[in-house]
Amino acid sequence: MSTLRVDTLVNRVGNGAPNFQYGFTAPSAVFTGNVSIGGTLSYEDVQNVDSIGIITARQGIKVTTGGIEVSSGIVTAQSFAGDGSQLTGITSPGGDEALQFNDGTSCSFGTDTANGRMSLKWDVNSGSLTFTNSTAYNSRNVISITNNGANFYYATASSTNWRAGASSNGFAITGSCELSGTINNQGLTSYPEFKIQGQPLRGYIPASFGGDGNTTTLKSADHTLHAYNDRGCLIRCASGVSKVIIPSSANGAAGGSTTINAGSVFTILNLTGGDITLEQMSPLSLTIAGDSTTGDKTLADRGLATIYYYGSSEAIVTGNVS
Repeated sequence: MSTLRVDTLVNRVGNGAPNFQYGFTAPSAVFTGNVSIGGTLSYEDVQNVDSIGIITARQGIKVTTGGIEVSSGIVTAQSFAGDGSQLTGITSPGGDEALQFNDGTSCSFGTDTANGRMSLKWDVNSGSLTFTNSTAYNSRNVISITNNGANFYYATASSTNWRAGASSNGFAITGSCELSGTINNQGLTSYPEFKIQGQPLRGYIPASFGGDGNTTTLKSADHTLHAYNDRGCLIRCASGVSKVIIPSSANGAAGGSTTINAGSVFTILNLTGGDITLEQMSPLSLTIAGDSTTGDKTLADRGLATIYYYGSSEAIVTGNVS
């Protein structure tokens, strides 16, 4: 073991650095100038590398733990791939736009392109944001949103057809409109019906518009007034009917477990060939107009009676009744 004390090491001819043929080992080293490495730099137990400048890489940068945090500046990328399980949001710290896509760019949902995939895209030409269906159906419009409202479509593999949407005077429907559902089902507290200013739509429906040309319902057996099916209609009683039950306004007391509210009107025509009874259901008070007597009433053959519910379990009947 010996110690070499020198100020400067040079090569044999004195014009350059010496060559350490078998390597160089030192517990630590300080380089005051540039360091060039022609071979491979090997290192172990590196915890932190502090640097100022730009990182460049041939294929990419991989961080296994800790993540990459950018406290200031702009991060740009051509694409991003990942499961997104750790993404909690995308925001813009100080900018006006949180997330922006170029014109015609789509955002897709789902992976099943044949059946279950949906896409969202901004169309600058029409000024609309549209949901389109899967590529199996040629990516046709399902919902289109503009500054004026939203439109809904029925889309198939061969066409996309406008069905409903906002208009300048309300909401327009192309095609038939079907109401379905029952009371106390799917959150419904009353039967589905068309209403104007809160009032049910009633009246004459011509056959040219899909109706039967009248508002008559035919009965051939004893019947209890139905709040939804019979209200505002003519109930024609044929042979086989001996009575029509006039229900109270109690919840669910009317036909089909419906409820008759104040303001409801029913008209009954007797074509049975004999008298029929208008049976008063307790606690209903059924009185003849101009008479305070309550109780069951008799509707004569070929007679016509109109019943008006004017209060809670209170109704007045007019016509050929006694």
